[in-house]
Amino acid sequence: MGGPPPPSRSPHAASHRQKKEEGLPSLPDIYAIGFQELDLRAEALLLGNTDMGAPWEAHILRCLERVENYTLLVSKQLVGMFLLVFMKESLTRFVVDVQTSQATTGIMGVMGNKGAVAVRVTLKNSTFCFINCHLNAHLENVLRRNQDYHDIIRRVFFRANSTGEETVTLMDHDHIFWMGDLNYRIEGISNNEVRTAIGSGNLDKLVDFDQLRRQVEQGLAFTEFSEGPLTFDPTYKYDNESIYYDTSEKRRVPAWCDRVLYRSKSAQLVGYRRHELMTSDHRPVSAIFAVDVKYTETEERSRVYNDICKQLDKLENEMLPDVTLQINEQNLVQFQNVYFLTSMTKTVTAVNTGQVTAKFKFVPKLNQRRFCQPWLRVSPSVGMMIPGESVTINLTVLVDKETAPALNMGNDKLEDIVIFHIENGKDYFINVTGDYNKTCFSCPLDYLTRFRSPIRTGAMDQGGDRLSIPKELWRIVDHLFRTGTEEEDLFLMSGVDTEMEQIRECLDTGKSFDDMAFNPHSMAEALIRFFEYLPKPVIPPHLIPKLLQVAGDQSACKKILAPAIPEVHYQVFFYITLFLKELLKKSSKNKLTAEKLGMVFARVLLGDAATITQQQKLACMTSFL
Repeated sequence: MGGPPPPSRSPHAASHRQKKEEGLPSLPDIYAIGFQELDLRAEALLLGNTDMGAPWEAHILRCLERVENYTLLVSKQLVGMFLLVFMKESLTRFVVDVQTSQATTGIMGVMGNKGAVAVRVTLKNSTFCFINCHLNAHLENVLRRNQDYHDIIRRVFFRANSTGEETVTLMDHDHIFWMGDLNYRIEGISNNEVRTAIGSGNLDKLVDFDQLRRQVEQGLAFTEFSEGPLTFDPTYKYDNESIYYDTSEKRRVPAWCDRVLYRSKSAQLVGYRRHELMTSDHRPVSAIFAVDVKYTETEERSRVYNDICKQLDKLENEMLPDVTLQINEQNLVQFQNVYFLTSMTKTVTAVNTGQVTAKFKFVPKLNQRRFCQPWLRVSPSVGMMIPGESVTINLTVLVDKETAPALNMGNDKLEDIVIFHIENGKDYFINVTGDYNKTCFSCPLDYLTRFRSPIRTGAMDQGGDRLSIPKELWRIVDHLFRTGTEEEDLFLMSGVDTEMEQIRECLDTGKSFDDMAFNPHSMAEALIRFFEYLPKPVIPPHLIPKLLQVAGDQSACKKILAPAIPEVHYQVFFYITLFLKELLKKSSKNKLTAEKLGMVFARVLLGDAATITQQQKLACMTSFL
């Protein structure tokens, strides 16, 4: 959108025209409308403050109310991404649940200029999920767009119950509708050929070069989603308020950046088109679906359920459940080569070999609240099996920033026993073990300075002689200083996950960076992640007000910090600020500013507290640059 306000006049006939053009018997029951780049102001990007959605919300509702009685069911905004779901008033009484979620895929997973907002709606007995996204831009960033997709899938979740103990993922819905500026481009054909094909209406030729279609065919992204045929012209990039594709010096290749995809067993695509609105350099698209909604007859369901329960009660009085676990003799599930932030899943199959329904659940051990360690997840954790039925139980190990410190320092091991309990039957004890590969990420700074060799292969120095800063930190900064200081938007663009995993492996094993051609943005995000995963922040939050009082006076700041934080925290903080100052000396090439770098590093170097605002953290960090 580019941040324009809504038009002053309401096109009250738009919905009637749409109904006629699409051949619809009636107006849609639900409208899900997504905006991108609705708010491009610096304070929205840096601090997450935005109020640009409210005027559009009111404007759209006024337009809809001119033709039918609609109500705003819910809206969700994340900086420039804005998702609204409207529903006919007559249907709202059948809405059981409404929730929102979001996923940021910008640097550190906190910058909301890229990512997604999502809405979950339970209508009668069917679940809907609407997603509005804005993925990484630029022709060459296909891998980052794929990574954004997988990050959104992983990070969007909703509550499965009122307590929030169980969650529902994005993919756990009957109907999923994914819209937005996906930013996939047309590649492998010249700009002139693309424009000629558009002018002659030969769009089928261009579809073969569409990046999104290629990623789906290769199984790299959106493999479980469908899309209607691309029978409309590419939607990007136009000159503003013009019918002409980009005539600027860059002359970007036209592309289908704006898309609507869906995943549903019953949804039927009725129409898929673009609209000739010239409010930005994109043309909006829309898709119309006919969807079957499940509905349960409550009285009939209760009658059938009661009949079944009576039959089950009779059988259970005669027989006890009998379950067999398909596992080795030791009831052992072993995970080999477990890495930080890399999930591993193994399965155990439970078979109901008895003649009655077997209800199962995993239960906590004596005097414990959880039935498993925090690095272990078991799914399903509760359920039942009819005679002859089998259930696959997934045991997933994931070492995150909360569980890694104790494992890295040898204070904990990947060892647990989970109890598989059969109601009115016996308990099965499943042993879970794993071989964890230590990492420098999520280790205390002081602990890392005791290692002169890599943490995974070396031994901790028991003497008093320590490094002034962790060698891993020096290696990352040194590499960036040699290869990345002139890289445009360094620290503001996401890295590639696979490269960041390789960087972490090099740091943990001592392997040279020079053997790999790492993208500077991957190295930069690895540095950010290093600080983000520290058990304790470099600067505790209670010092921020004191530092603000003497902002700009480096000598006074050092006097405050020196006695208040560990020496290694002091050394690391000023080492990083000196490096950032060097980056700013080349701002004419890397386009960085003190405010941009301050925004990124304030989040990871300065601690959080309820009494400290993001504005205070930004001001504090910027004062050192």
